[in-house]
Amino acid sequence: MSRKSGLTRRLALALGVVAPLACGGTPPPQGRAKAPANAGDADALDERDELDAPDDEEPVAVPAPVGVKGMEIDFTADPRPPEGDMVFFSSYGGALAPIGCYDAATKSVAGGDACLERAPAGAEVFVSGLEMSGIGRLGDRVKGTCDKIGAPPDAFALVGDAPPYDWGTWPKSGTMQVVQTLPGDLGPKNRDPAPEELELVTALLQRAGAPIKKLLKQGATIAIQQDYTLDLNGDHEHERIWSLTVRPADASTSARQFAWTGFLVTPEADPSRVTVIDAATDDESIFLMRGTVDLKGTKKLLLWMLRLKGDATGDRLVELDAKPARALSGWMCPVD
Repeated sequence: MSRKSGLTRRLALALGVVAPLACGGTPPPQGRAKAPANAGDADALDERDELDAPDDEEPVAVPAPVGVKGMEIDFTADPRPPEGDMVFFSSYGGALAPIGCYDAATKSVAGGDACLERAPAGAEVFVSGLEMSGIGRLGDRVKGTCDKIGAPPDAFALVGDAPPYDWGTWPKSGTMQVVQTLPGDLGPKNRDPAPEELELVTALLQRAGAPIKKLLKQGATIAIQQDYTLDLNGDHEHERIWSLTVRPADASTSARQFAWTGFLVTPEADPSRVTVIDAATDDESIFLMRGTVDLKGTKKLLLWMLRLKGDATGDRLVELDAKPARALSGWMCPVD
């Protein structure tokens, strides 16, 4: 299985059937490919083709479509949350590691190793990657593919067509519950706050526990890595999410890249209520959102989080409507 190196590959996300987060929607149902209205009259079609085709020309081979458009898949055939179970898998171009699952019987969610037995052996899974989507099958239990030496998670080999996919779902209809950020939106953007944003962002950092006033006096600078507005809990009220970093004045000569880095969620209507999803001090991590997963089928979305730290990457799902918000598992790949 081929792999692409560097940040671009690690941040690559599918465009195939996934709606951009800016729209706050879910991908439209994909029905089975319909046959032509006159497909039943096969003999007549063959006879007409023979009459119309020039004797001295070979039939032109038409290349098969790439990705979802070339597949006959009924994404509504299998039950999915809240009626049916679901497993959401993450991948870094290799095996599929479960980072979240839903149990329809108990209406509960879990992550990591607790999800390893949720999908049946040999189950078909929908998988998606940079520019490709396909159908594979869960194979033998293996170790996940990670970018850093450590203790990768238990995962499943992917049997079948296997380009370097980024994620997968069981059942196949589970793809209807996933919304990804577009590659150009994923970040990190590393942009300075606009003058009208600076006061708001500074207040957010204070409420998140960053000693921002002291750091700014010492010459630190704030950067916005992500900034989205979307409805995360299905109440038609938008939340705003921020990935923020604070770089110390001596970052160029110091071992520490960021004095503070974190990922925050706040109601758009009340930015004084800040939920800290992830944060670190004197760290080189950047916390980003890869997308959202409606793992419970209730429109209360789980954040699909990504952590970048040097050459290491890891992701996990975070349940926002838990009090407090909680990660379903540790980071899929070793980050620390």
